[in-house]
Amino acid sequence: GMDVINLSLGEPEIEPARDVVALALDAAAAAGVVPVVAAGNDFDQFGRGSVSSPGSSADAITVAAAAIEGARADVAGFSSAGPTPLSLRLKPDVTAPGVSILSSVPGAGWATSSGTSMASPHVAGGVALLLQRHPEWTVAQVKSAIVGSARPLRPGELEPPTRAGAGFLDLVAADVPLVTAS
Repeated sequence: GMDVINLSLGEPEIEPARDVVALALDAAAAAGVVPVVAAGNDFDQFGRGSVSSPGSSADAITVAAAAIEGARADVAGFSSAGPTPLSLRLKPDVTAPGVSILSSVPGAGWATSSGTSMASPHVAGGVALLLQRHPEWTVAQVKSAIVGSARPLRPGELEPPTRAGAGFLDLVAADVPLVTAS
């Protein structure tokens, strides 16, 4: 009965035809559920090609993390980069706030945390809002609206798509996309 899945977990990508978690997310998308996945936090250790599974899922919206300072956003140094190591997919898809995010902590109330696990819930929440406003949209249309409406992290500058995907989440623009791709 769910409309959106948010996953913040990862393991090294294996042969795509045998990656049951990524395949399950692709199947969920085929069934009408939008999968949103954290890209991983391994750039410092592994550099390019560090997006792990299930961020390698073809149909998932894979999310990188950004640090926000005023009107400026920068891809977090830890945020994993594409392409994916085996399937060579161009990931991540989009970037969202993921540094010093205030979050609930089991048994402790609240704390700030950083990671793509803090960024992917921003996108999953945005997807839920888009589906509420546009219940007729398919998974592909939602992903296209999110990715196609993303904006540069810094005005006038472009990050490589292997680091920031299409850019920074712009939910207002995603609500009224000029075009959608499939």
